[in-house]
Amino acid sequence: MSENEYNYQDLPLFPKTGDKYKGIVTRVESDTLTIDFGFPIEGKIHPEYYSSPKVSTFEGLIKVGDEIEFIVSSVLDGDGAIALLSRLPLQKEEKYNEFKLTYDPNKVYKFKVVEKLKTGVRGKVEGYDAFLPLSLLSVKIPDDFKKLLIDVIILEVPDPLDRKKSVLVSNSHVVKRENHAKYEEKQVLKKISYDKLNASDIVEGTVGDVTDYCYFINIENTRGILRFSNLDYSRVNNPKEFLHIGDTVTVKILSKEKDKLELSIKDAKPTPYEEYASLHNVGETVKGKIYKKLPSLTLVELAKGVIGGLHISELTWNPNDNSEGYLKVGNEIEVKIIKLDADSQRISLSKKQIESNPWDDFSYRQFDVVKCTITSITNEGIGVSLGKVDTVIARRDLPLSVKNLESHYVVGEVVEAQIVELNVKNWHIRLSVRKIVEQNERVEYEKYLGTQDDNDSFKQTVGGLLKKEVRDKEKK
Repeated sequence: MSENEYNYQDLPLFPKTGDKYKGIVTRVESDTLTIDFGFPIEGKIHPEYYSSPKVSTFEGLIKVGDEIEFIVSSVLDGDGAIALLSRLPLQKEEKYNEFKLTYDPNKVYKFKVVEKLKTGVRGKVEGYDAFLPLSLLSVKIPDDFKKLLIDVIILEVPDPLDRKKSVLVSNSHVVKRENHAKYEEKQVLKKISYDKLNASDIVEGTVGDVTDYCYFINIENTRGILRFSNLDYSRVNNPKEFLHIGDTVTVKILSKEKDKLELSIKDAKPTPYEEYASLHNVGETVKGKIYKKLPSLTLVELAKGVIGGLHISELTWNPNDNSEGYLKVGNEIEVKIIKLDADSQRISLSKKQIESNPWDDFSYRQFDVVKCTITSITNEGIGVSLGKVDTVIARRDLPLSVKNLESHYVVGEVVEAQIVELNVKNWHIRLSVRKIVEQNERVEYEKYLGTQDDNDSFKQTVGGLLKKEVRDKEKK
């Protein structure tokens, strides 16, 4: 018996549906192949069951005597019984086996969602049944998932004979891989940006986040720390409201070490002292507010964040004046800048240098008789001005005959007085009208004595007058 002949006595009468067989082509038609595969009945294959995609004709493709492997799809019994055959399952199996051997576990495949289950998602990968467990799913599946494609990697392809298992896929692995790739790319870009920056550079950045003690500023692909203490030169009452997410800011890089950047807004612009120095010069008269008083120094706020020092020696020309007692915190004051050093943030001020020294032109000497103008009248004496110098003539230095000062003197009146005490260095002067009056009375009295007619022919002296007075009494 040849190899192409079959012992029908050893075979069942009909083939079993679903089983795989081999047979010999006995007839070729354009749309049908007749197969002898050892059964009393013939097998038929049509183009749509021969391959996918469907062939247009068998003629020229298959010839009589070719061996073909196939699956029995169904058996039509009765008179003229035939077996309908198909190669599609085998073709699919061949492709599956090829897929199992050649799939790339690192490749990202498209998973088409077919059904949502409690434990995961059922779908297709490369045309094969696949299952995506819920634990390996990192995206949300919408209710309308008919056209949804999910990126997955293949974890396991089961054996073709194990019909109960599907291709096992994972979406979370793809997401983790993508995140890791993005992280690695971000680190590379971050290093490139970081390496371009240097300490003391002034750059622009964007506010990315805020914490309880600092802002994070994004500079290209890296970021730095902007502490609240470096926001402004003046006190910031609510630092978390100073900037907002997304704001563009200009910052100076204070330090760069260990992949960290310390940033500052205030150091990226002139200090208040530098800005003030650009607007004002030494010798200029300016206004400010008294900020604080110290034992020998008054601090004056000239501008926001700019404090100048007014030393007690620069308050007034008068060494005896208590002008410091009249300085009150918050009061406005006019001063002159006598020293301005923006680098050391020191400004020295003077109040007296915007006023003239009344003693500069004082040319009188002690015991000079001068004329002064009355400026005020009190019970203690009269206030007078001598040139630019103001002083008070005390009651003790006024004539004894003057009892009521207000009725005797008038403001604006010019009076003569003698300088009885004088110390220009200490701004001390004592004037006396009484001395002038007494001197004038003495002169008049001596003049009177010199012109008196002495009938008793003795000099008109005090002693002579006494003798004359005694003699006149004796005559009586």
